[in-house]
Amino acid sequence: MAPGLDLPALLAYAKKRNVGLVLWADWGALYGRQDALFAHYARMGVKGFKIDHFDRDDAAIAHFLRETAALAAKHRMVLDYHGIHKPTGLSRTFPNVLTYEGILGLETAKWAGNDLDFITNDLRIPFTRLLAGPADYTPGAMRNATRQTFRPNVSRPMSMGTRCRQAALLMLLDTNFRVFCDSPSAYAREPAYTRFLADLPLTWDDTRCDPASAPDALLLVRRRKGDAHWIAAIVGPQARDLAIPLADLVPGVTYTATILRDSPVSDAVPTDYILQTRTVTAQDTLTLPCAPGGGFLIRLTPSATP
Repeated sequence: MAPGLDLPALLAYAKKRNVGLVLWADWGALYGRQDALFAHYARMGVKGFKIDHFDRDDAAIAHFLRETAALAAKHRMVLDYHGIHKPTGLSRTFPNVLTYEGILGLETAKWAGNDLDFITNDLRIPFTRLLAGPADYTPGAMRNATRQTFRPNVSRPMSMGTRCRQAALLMLLDTNFRVFCDSPSAYAREPAYTRFLADLPLTWDDTRCDPASAPDALLLVRRRKGDAHWIAAIVGPQARDLAIPLADLVPGVTYTATILRDSPVSDAVPTDYILQTRTVTAQDTLTLPCAPGGGFLIRLTPSATP
């Protein structure tokens, strides 16, 4: 535990706001002590652990993962296995294992130069790594750069591509435990943007990938949760306009479309974006411009029937 951290006070503060706390731990600190530690922190009200720095995939680690999942389930705790290989099906037995890292994720931006093409990497992940299961990629960066201006920075890391791309990735990359990568103060400075992202569902009733999607070029996905429809897209290194027909909406129903999209200057200032609302129906088509390495995120909620 970090010196000076008043965990009981934090837990009490979170409980008043109906928020559960998940603790981070190095796997070596838990080794051989999982049952006792999980029992202790469960009594305090902790909901789970993000366990990190495995960096191996041998038999000893495989045994630890299974044993730890079983003990966490015993104490009604959830787990995020970080710093680990891709999932291998353990969550089918222990669904409290919510997600794995096992991915070239955004954390790499702390030390990787712009010779690492994150824009292309983002567009390959859904067609490759996500086939194995959910991934803890940790998108949501608030400092955004073009490939040319991107620099590694451990203390103030940035992402490659536009701000809207980061927002879209939060919907596009499957996980059962969504982790926003940036500091709370960065989101607090942009409350409208943050409130929009906070409304993103974690699970979905329906998901469809547009046939135009292709590795390295485009990912366009439509999802539905109840009556609300969400659409997100990211593009490759070339700017392009995307036409989005809304024919899958309920005919005769008017929807409020909340649209987060690249601005006319996002190609040069990737932090810039437009957040707007408009009224649409199933007869409409939205045409949205995407900057190089850009994207968009749309929420459609029914507002009225004629």
